[in-house]
Amino acid sequence: PACAMRQAVDFAMVLDVLPDPAHAAKDMAVWSIALTLPQMLATPIGGGLLDVFQRIGRARHPESKLGYQLVFSVASFYLVLSSWLVKHIKGVK
Repeated sequence: PACAMRQAVDFAMVLDVLPDPAHAAKDMAVWSIALTLPQMLATPIGGGLLDVFQRIGRARHPESKLGYQLVFSVASFYLVLSSWLVKHIKGVK
């Protein structure tokens, strides 16, 4: 339920900032792709990074968590980067 409420607010905010209401469907489709595509790409890329760096770490130390440390570090970096980018949105045109 909470995710659906947040998503409804997101859709309402996006509809408020669209430049041309006549092209709302096209703009919403682009927005949907922008939300979905990173999720589709992150899974195989993150899995590959995790696997490669786990092997590297475990070659040095059997209890190594290098792959997980790298994946969570990259995710944390993108969280900070996205927060910084959103902070610089000036407003609706």
